[in-house]
Amino acid sequence: MEERALENFPTLNLLLHAQIEAVPAQKKFLEGRFQEKNCSLEELEFTEQLAEFVEKTCGDEIGKYLSDCGWICDRMLEEELRFRRSGQYRFSSFADAVAEVYSDPEFMSHYMRGLLMTELWWKNHTRTMQFFIDQFLLNQPAGLNFLEVGPGHGLFLYLTLHHSTEARAVGWDISSASVEMTRRCLSVLKLPSQPELKTQDLFEASEDRLFDRIIFSEVVEHLENPREAMAKLRGLLAPNGRLFLNVPVNSPAPDHIFLLKSIDEVTEFVESCGFEIESSNFEGGANLSLEQAIRTQSTISCALILK
Repeated sequence: MEERALENFPTLNLLLHAQIEAVPAQKKFLEGRFQEKNCSLEELEFTEQLAEFVEKTCGDEIGKYLSDCGWICDRMLEEELRFRRSGQYRFSSFADAVAEVYSDPEFMSHYMRGLLMTELWWKNHTRTMQFFIDQFLLNQPAGLNFLEVGPGHGLFLYLTLHHSTEARAVGWDISSASVEMTRRCLSVLKLPSQPELKTQDLFEASEDRLFDRIIFSEVVEHLENPREAMAKLRGLLAPNGRLFLNVPVNSPAPDHIFLLKSIDEVTEFVESCGFEIESSNFEGGANLSLEQAIRTQSTISCALILK
């Protein structure tokens, strides 16, 4: 790891050392994450911006977030071992995920805090967001209407309002608790405007209000009825609108239901739902190259801009 280079990115450097101190078992992985062969100068610059978002979002509870990054990695390893034996995700129904995961507040607190840290430490997450900015946000007309379904910590909404001129943004989630979490995360940031956040079931949304751009990131894999969700999103897109879809393949997690096993399956899925792929980006997880991830049937983050 190039200490001298990382010292030029103070927030990232601070969080990296704090993460290693909190979870020493992650030291080797994190050192590999930021080696020159794995992380360009441009990526370091972007990750520093993300680190500033993460630091502000965590606030005084940063220690919990760092610790829970270790917790979530342990849970993901358990799911990976199960997946390798069975070839399937643990749950096949949303009801099972609710009963075992979503209804457990303590589990969800650990889970959501840990997930935020992965935006820095998992290169496939970081690079997906860079693709989102470069291909979905930049050089777009001013004043577009954006919708994100399932905004989580609000990172995509933050990037949207930060990089899109005069954008108007809306965030929907079926969970009122999740909506409040998004609101808390974004309230500590200086944004040109705050998004409109609403407790809203996608499947019950009126199609009277259309959106120029829709963000649907890491939601499909949580659904029992992903095709119905994609059809609903088509109905919410304005003419000439675009959909940013981010979905992983071979990505076992405690609450993942819908399994896609290859990039080809992702392509077939979106095209069968009536979309055309305008551009795409595929990133291997766990410090693997895309070629390594394909060969070992490991996690790949698939980001697609659809029309």
